[in-house]
Amino acid sequence: MYRQKAIFVGLLLAGCLSIITGIGSAATINSTSCSQAAVQAAIEKAGIGDTVLVPPGQCTWSSAVSISDDKKIILQGAGIGSTVISAPSMAVNLNGSGSRITGFEFNLTSISSAIKTYGSDWRIDNCEFDYRPAGSKGNAVEADGRNHYYPTWSLSGLIDNCTFYDGRIVVTGSAVTGVSDPSKAYALMAQPADLGGSSAVYIEDCTFELNKFGNLIDANYGGAYVFRFNSVTKGNYTGYVVEAHSLQSTSRGTRKWEIYGNTFIGDGGPYAPFLLRGGIGIIFNNDLKGTWDSENIRIDNRRSTEDLGPGLCDGNTSWDGNIVGKSGLLCRDQIGTGPDSSIWTATPPYPSQPQMPMYSWGNDEVDKQTVIITRKLRVLMEQAVSGWEFLPAYLAPVRLAWDIGQQIRATGIKVGEEDRVYFTNAHQPTPGKNIIRLTNIPIR
Repeated sequence: MYRQKAIFVGLLLAGCLSIITGIGSAATINSTSCSQAAVQAAIEKAGIGDTVLVPPGQCTWSSAVSISDDKKIILQGAGIGSTVISAPSMAVNLNGSGSRITGFEFNLTSISSAIKTYGSDWRIDNCEFDYRPAGSKGNAVEADGRNHYYPTWSLSGLIDNCTFYDGRIVVTGSAVTGVSDPSKAYALMAQPADLGGSSAVYIEDCTFELNKFGNLIDANYGGAYVFRFNSVTKGNYTGYVVEAHSLQSTSRGTRKWEIYGNTFIGDGGPYAPFLLRGGIGIIFNNDLKGTWDSENIRIDNRRSTEDLGPGLCDGNTSWDGNIVGKSGLLCRDQIGTGPDSSIWTATPPYPSQPQMPMYSWGNDEVDKQTVIITRKLRVLMEQAVSGWEFLPAYLAPVRLAWDIGQQIRATGIKVGEEDRVYFTNAHQPTPGKNIIRLTNIPIR
């Protein structure tokens, strides 16, 4: 694990150095207690670069403390188990300040977001989020790229060394959507893919314990995340664990995701650990342990069978690529689509999206690296050694390129309303080898 981190630490160097070190040392403001009023008063006294220290204690905040956009500070508690905040609603609003919060334990009595943040260069570390008092899963951290009040197109930050009990993270690139306002999520969707770069929310070295319905990480509206080096324990409940949404109504899908170096421990229950519906990304070197009802990576496009607003992806809506004879390909924001070629316009023609792949490799015990493609998606497999090999007739043309020399099995099975296609390595996955390349996935 540590060797992996050494390899990948350079990914965040440029983008996240400012998160970790960009807040210079300045004054220290001591809050007189852990009460909401005392902490807010200390924040008001602080200037850019200052540290607000909150002493040990157990306090209930009936409203959130708030840090203004123009005040990048450190809000520091005395540590998990020492500075304990109970909250019936949002506890901290970082707004667009790019501030850091560290050393708090939050006990949530409702499913409201514990911390809300906008924009870039913020950090949340060494905190605990406990939604067990609420009896349901809640949004521990909600990260937005922008909304009506934050005219920035950027979205980046760091969540590290935190513990979550039934708490989830939601990365929403924009809280405003609609073709009448094209400068919002659509601007995020025109950014370069930047895989391995800093234009994402990084979640790393965290521990998650999940015993309530729902996922632990999700994104939409042009959101982007990197989920790496985390430990996840899933109880016997229903729900996928790691998700990425695609286009829904006029709300754009996930822009990119990177999922690697994590350990997932299951305790039964239906659903797979991964459900990826939109955008591009990489998923590799994850380790599944324990008991899972379905050990696979599941990719999906709901608009192949559901009208979610713009219409079915069937070649008849201006939102999609509509290649002749390809049933709408490329569907807007589906798996295998890259950035918009330009900023979205209020009327057609809308910007095109290039074909870009997702990659998967080295995921131990994921049914020996199984990818399930659902909702009548059509697939063609390419084997570099033996040439082109076609799957059953009801499955048609998309490419999966495998590394030379790997022995691959492919089986198409018709299951009710879904066409399930299993791509299974004959050998244990090897990091950097056995790479599944998924791109250009047509519908229906």
